[in-house]
Amino acid sequence: MESTPRGGRLPEIDVLRGVCLVEMMANHLPLTFLTRFVVETAGFISAAEGFVFLSGFVAGWTAFRTLARNHSSKPVLGRFLSRALQLYAVYLALFTIVLASAVLGGPHFNEWRQLCGPGMGSAGKIWLFGAAFLHLPKYLDIFSMYCAFLIFVPLTIRQIRAGRSWLVMAVSGALWAASQFWNIPEPQLPMRFGYFNLFSWQLLFTVGILLGHRKGAGLGRAGESRPILLVSVGLCLILFVIRHQSMVPWLGPHLPLLPFSKLIEKPTVGLVRLVNFAAMAYCIRFMLRRGGPHLQRLWVYQKLAFLGQHSLPVFSWSIVVTFLALLSGSSWQHLPHAVQVGLVMVTIAALWLPARLHELRRKRRAEAAGEPSFHAPQRTLGYAEQ
Repeated sequence: MESTPRGGRLPEIDVLRGVCLVEMMANHLPLTFLTRFVVETAGFISAAEGFVFLSGFVAGWTAFRTLARNHSSKPVLGRFLSRALQLYAVYLALFTIVLASAVLGGPHFNEWRQLCGPGMGSAGKIWLFGAAFLHLPKYLDIFSMYCAFLIFVPLTIRQIRAGRSWLVMAVSGALWAASQFWNIPEPQLPMRFGYFNLFSWQLLFTVGILLGHRKGAGLGRAGESRPILLVSVGLCLILFVIRHQSMVPWLGPHLPLLPFSKLIEKPTVGLVRLVNFAAMAYCIRFMLRRGGPHLQRLWVYQKLAFLGQHSLPVFSWSIVVTFLALLSGSSWQHLPHAVQVGLVMVTIAALWLPARLHELRRKRRAEAAGEPSFHAPQRTLGYAEQ
């Protein structure tokens, strides 16, 4: 991306994170007739891949941008560990509330009980396992994944600064490759490791750090390749049609079906899913470089970028909303279509509430410290005050 940071931010990163937050919120809601249009809309990829990659990119960019001005790495890298502790506190609070409600609540909390695990056994034991990240309910497991990533960010950055980017990429790629073939069996309750395979998803985060490092360290701009762009567009179109061939019935059985293939598995970021993500990322990069200045003037672009500026409180709020929505059951399909659309739209619109509250809180803190508050520096789940 070629834009100059504004007030310490990259607008493209903010808007893309905003898009990811909106799509993840829509995906987490109970089933509606709209679900088929918001789940893996672009092919064999989802907003989660983009969100993890962008978090890694911002972590690398902000860290190396700061290190370029300050040779002392200890306070910079220490913030990642501090951020991991803050994320853990958010996770533990949410997990405690969900578990307590599942144990003490009435029949309205049946969906929460299913998320905590059927036949939970001793609630105290479940809580201890959950606190140790050994029992991860759905929708809360991404917090544990981020905590693990953030703990290893300082080590990754030290290796990059030592000129061993190749080693970082080699280890990350090897872990991803091993995860495609090495399945760890799920142990008996009360242990549950969550939906995401940590060894697979670290690849997206690590690649993000490496590319963010190039941006933050000012190592030059990557050029455009029209052949790569054409291949990327072709791959995106082909995989889109394969993913949604049920919507194009005239294609019939002529396209390969991959419903249960390891190549498209989301928990392990299968090879087809990884290629689809890389191709889509290249296409988006091209569009933002060519049309970014025009897009930034659009109202929807600005609103989505505002969400991306406050990604952690918005994401945490979206998880809270997800659990509240599940109190009504796992499906809204029995409701009239107009009501389903209204519920989805209201829920998505509510994402701007925590963003606005977080902005006001940040302004008050800046004013109390005697600092200008018209712009906030670029943040990430793993770096500063986001």
